[in-house]
Amino acid sequence: MIGRPHPALGEEPAAYVTLHAERDITPGELRELCAADLTKVTVPVGITILAALPMNKPALRAQTTEA
Repeated sequence: MIGRPHPALGEEPAAYVTLHAERDITPGELRELCAADLTKVTVPVGITILAALPMNKPALRAQTTEA
């Protein structure tokens, strides 16, 4: 989970995840699962499924801003 730029709020929560090979779930379904257990302000606005996650947040930020 990282903050992505938002014009009015400064940042909003965004999640970048990988899935196990045998799992099949949509970003919308993941968001519903998060909404069931997290407060409204911490539920990710966007969820992106990646093939692999970088080892740290700066690399993730660089990877996601290039896309």
